[in-house]
Amino acid sequence: MAVADDVATVRLVSLWNLNPNIDVPIGGSVIHGNECVVIFPRRCIFLITTDTNEVNTITSFWGWQKRDEIDMYVFNVPVSGTVPLYRYKNDRLRDHLFTTDQKEGRIAAAQWDYTAEGICCYVSATQQPNTTPLWRLFHPESGIHYYTISVEERDLLQFGKNYKLEGTEGYVWTSPATLPAQ
Repeated sequence: MAVADDVATVRLVSLWNLNPNIDVPIGGSVIHGNECVVIFPRRCIFLITTDTNEVNTITSFWGWQKRDEIDMYVFNVPVSGTVPLYRYKNDRLRDHLFTTDQKEGRIAAAQWDYTAEGICCYVSATQQPNTTPLWRLFHPESGIHYYTISVEERDLLQFGKNYKLEGTEGYVWTSPATLPAQ
């Protein structure tokens, strides 16, 4: 049973544009993609967020869909054992970079024109019960990053679609959880 000082996870929503003919004409939270894996639309436009307003705007205004088959839970505030997952955007590439490494974010900003958007959420720094890796992949031809918890999706992108596995950005919960507040 949760006590008053416990903090509950929130859902980390994975969004994508399932219309293969749409190119979203704005930057910021809405991003362009390039050719994607066979199970995706012709143009893959992808984002992860915990912001309900962002989810509602993107799904209602742009017609994006939530990837409900992927359950990821994170914290919106720091709790014991978690680290911040920072969010950066690149308007030219229409890409988002998520990283737990502030130094990497500063380098991306200085060398590749990424802009810091702040902390997206807090993820576990180490593998814990009921957590799974959040993998980051990179497509060198397009400059686009992709994030998944699916081993099958990771392997298909890495071995079949020329994405490079950049590693694990942390661990996310596969079901709702509570942890003591920091």
